[in-house]
Amino acid sequence: IIVFSLVYIAFKSFNLSNFHNIITKYIFFLVPSIISIAFLILIGLSEAPNFDYFKLLLIFLFLLLYSVGLFLLFKTKSKAYQILIFAIVLLEIAFFSTISMNQRISFEKEYFKPNQDYYDNLQNAINTIKQKDKSQFSRIETDSLQRYYMQSSLNLAMLLGYYGTSSYNSFNNKYYVEFLSALRLVKTRKESESRWLNGFIGRPPLQIIFGVKYIVISRPEIIESYKKFHYLPYINLGNLIILKNDNAIQLGYPYNQIISIADFKKLDYANKLLVLTKAVVLNDDKMNKIAYDMQILHDQQNLLTIPIRLFLDNLNEKCNESFTIEEFNHSYIKGKIYSNEKQIMFFSIPYDKGWSVYINGKKAEELLVNISFLGCTIGKGESIIELKYIPPFFWIGLITSIICLIIYFIYLKFSQNNPLI
Repeated sequence: IIVFSLVYIAFKSFNLSNFHNIITKYIFFLVPSIISIAFLILIGLSEAPNFDYFKLLLIFLFLLLYSVGLFLLFKTKSKAYQILIFAIVLLEIAFFSTISMNQRISFEKEYFKPNQDYYDNLQNAINTIKQKDKSQFSRIETDSLQRYYMQSSLNLAMLLGYYGTSSYNSFNNKYYVEFLSALRLVKTRKESESRWLNGFIGRPPLQIIFGVKYIVISRPEIIESYKKFHYLPYINLGNLIILKNDNAIQLGYPYNQIISIADFKKLDYANKLLVLTKAVVLNDDKMNKIAYDMQILHDQQNLLTIPIRLFLDNLNEKCNESFTIEEFNHSYIKGKIYSNEKQIMFFSIPYDKGWSVYINGKKAEELLVNISFLGCTIGKGESIIELKYIPPFFWIGLITSIICLIIYFIYLKFSQNNPLI
């Protein structure tokens, strides 16, 4: 609504007979000029290795031509300048459209061959899993996404319609990035690594903890490494094999022990994995509020070696206590869990301020647990938990849009009666 209103006002402004105000005349010169200077400063300050300075200089040049042309047009009202500006617009559209068309990444004929890339057997594997799996929610992973779709493969779950752990996004969930950084799976000093997240691909221990139930593999030689973590062959689809873990935890489970972030970060990778099966990681401020009636893990020196059996036994306990989903969609999750004592519930959903937690119909406090995930405190007995999601700033955006819509209609009303508006 706001953009449409600005475009409409800009369109009306090009009626030169309405330019009685000198401020209105000069603003069309000042705004493009300021933007041009900002682009010029950006060119000078940028140190990005792959920065396209040539395109940025062209943008600066076009903005400068527009500012000068508009200034001369509104000063002289000559049709020659109107034609000149129109010619510049056509030149800009033609030039940048040529770049977009000729320098884009396009598909070659090889990508459309049967059983290869976008037409390989992976979509069939995903569909087979969906037909056979009757649970409300299951995560699926592949042994190597890069085999399928090059750089875009990190969003393969979005493309093929399943829940995975990898992601490419210019603004990935910052809490998820912090968790991967705490496990040293990404380097936070490299901005690009916060965009290209491999998630838990090829890491069976993490895949179990975060509820990956199915893994689709194309390399039979790695089956044995997955069998150690109870991922067993389920369906053979020729060039692909589906592995299944019947003990995979659906979406979350409770903890009755806690550990601080500071203590957690002191551990090596293997010890961190084992601790995640026993204790929930909390910020110091939450530790002080919750620690009075829960067991705290401090010294982990006895965990220098990680027996797989101990790791799996801990997870089997969590599986028996896990959250049972009754309803599931992207913005609403409902389920129940029974606990013999007060515990902290962990959900394998990256924390976001848009989530709200309700326990037995009452609003509960949302917790940031395990560095980057959603959690809450549950009491003894059965807890019916509802997770509701509303995007942050949704209501502010809605109210702002309604106000702008009202202003827009008021403007239309008065502009019809006053030709100078």
